[in-house]
Amino acid sequence: MIIQEYDDAWAIINKIDPDILNNDKNLLMQYYYLRGYLNVLDDGDLFDAVFDFNRILSELDTRGETIFTFLSFVGMGMVYAKQGDDSKSEYYFSKVFNNIYTMSIDDVSKIWRYINIIFYSAIYYSEKQDLETANALLNYGVKVCAENHVTYYIARIYAQLAMNENRVNGNNGKVQDYIDKALVFSEFNGNKKEIEVIKRWVKANNL
Repeated sequence: MIIQEYDDAWAIINKIDPDILNNDKNLLMQYYYLRGYLNVLDDGDLFDAVFDFNRILSELDTRGETIFTFLSFVGMGMVYAKQGDDSKSEYYFSKVFNNIYTMSIDDVSKIWRYINIIFYSAIYYSEKQDLETANALLNYGVKVCAENHVTYYIARIYAQLAMNENRVNGNNGKVQDYIDKALVFSEFNGNKKEIEVIKRWVKANNL
């Protein structure tokens, strides 16, 4: 999912019967959050995505004690952003933003999920033209990736930093530096989709 190979991700998740996960709440929440995100990111059924996130919020983690609640808040925010409902999308992203810098990371799996929250929150604020908030999140994402030796999201983070910098100051050395880093990490991680996105953006903006 991170490297946008959505067809492969769907092929895997469609083989899973959620009924066999009923005895493991964490695996069940992981299943629903991943399926919800795939529907949002791959232009799937947004009603199904809302159902998946609500399973977590209203049944599996009603007290909001796990990171899956925050992943679901981000997912719900993305759904409403896609529908153009600013008040509802902002409601969910604000719930995340108020806690994002204080969440604890106590195992490797949470690092991936934590960076997921940071990244998609930053994308939301970038699209809302709140670039100060977006860049603060993106730079925090770089810090978390560096401290935990995580590389998969870093290419997309640098690409978004380049786009935000270009929006404000036009083409400059910082934009080129971000693009170079994004391409290097994309190639390192075999993220062909991101390389295509970056090259299309570079060409469209005559960089």
